[in-house]
Amino acid sequence: MRGRPWLEVILFALAWSALAIPLWHLTAGGKGHGQGTREERQEARQSSPVRAWASLRFAQAPDYAVLRVGTQALLSVTSPVPLRVDADVLLPLVEGHVVVTVDAGWPPGVEAGVVELTLEPDGLPGQARHAWGTGALSDTWEFQWTP
Repeated sequence: MRGRPWLEVILFALAWSALAIPLWHLTAGGKGHGQGTREERQEARQSSPVRAWASLRFAQAPDYAVLRVGTQALLSVTSPVPLRVDADVLLPLVEGHVVVTVDAGWPPGVEAGVVELTLEPDGLPGQARHAWGTGALSDTWEFQWTP
């Protein structure tokens, strides 16, 4: 063997460390990359709502319409309600999942009211749901988006 093998081993170890340590921090070991409990990660996802385009369409004009998630109203419209209501809302998606409730009420004499809800979160495809109601309607719908 020529030269100094122990020096070559030390230089190889230094070069390998210089490349391996930053790579390890980027993929698995650095703070903020997959650290914390599942509850902490879920709270972090819940605390950052996603902008979404919400569209409520009606076959007959209702007296009122409310779109809500839990007890939080995302969109609320009272008389006179147009046949189409569009709004930019903050949608609290948790792992691509949200449950919304639509409340609407039609005046007496309307036999059957139809409501259609379309949600389009930023960067995700739009999804629509519809329901029929007489007098008043309170329907809960589940939306799921997969990345």
